[in-house]
Amino acid sequence: MHAIETLFQHNLWANLKVINACRDLDDAVLDASVPGTYGSIRATLTHIVRAEGNYLRRLSGQQPDRSGWGEVPTLDQIRAGAQHTGEALIRESSRVQPSDMLQVEWEGETGKFPASIVLLQAINHATEHRTHINTILTQQGITPPDVDGWSYMWAIKAEEQKDA
Repeated sequence: MHAIETLFQHNLWANLKVINACRDLDDAVLDASVPGTYGSIRATLTHIVRAEGNYLRRLSGQQPDRSGWGEVPTLDQIRAGAQHTGEALIRESSRVQPSDMLQVEWEGETGKFPASIVLLQAINHATEHRTHINTILTQQGITPPDVDGWSYMWAIKAEEQKDA
């Protein structure tokens, strides 16, 4: 296994943990926002998953299936999308070589960039927006889930002990 896969395994785990923490929240909380964040919790979760689909498309040409998604997808749709793109990004991350280049269009400009930059952006982007969601949860009086690397390590250890 490539070390980069661990980053994407954590990314998927953290995304699902945040989504799961939001599943039983009422619409008022899901639609809450605070200054300095991307937008509401619901909008931010949708944004994370749509962006990861775009990173996947850039890396592999795969287009995630968003049939049935309306303007505002359900949390179940968001979770399924996160699961699909997360698993695909784990696979794709292991295939990217340092010399791999991609043609990337960004804000009307096109250029060749290392594929590793897309991987970097995927990790940073999700981390930043999960932090936004956790900030909103905190402002709503809700304890956010721990999604840092140490929490992931302990979750893996607990899962291994359960399977042993």
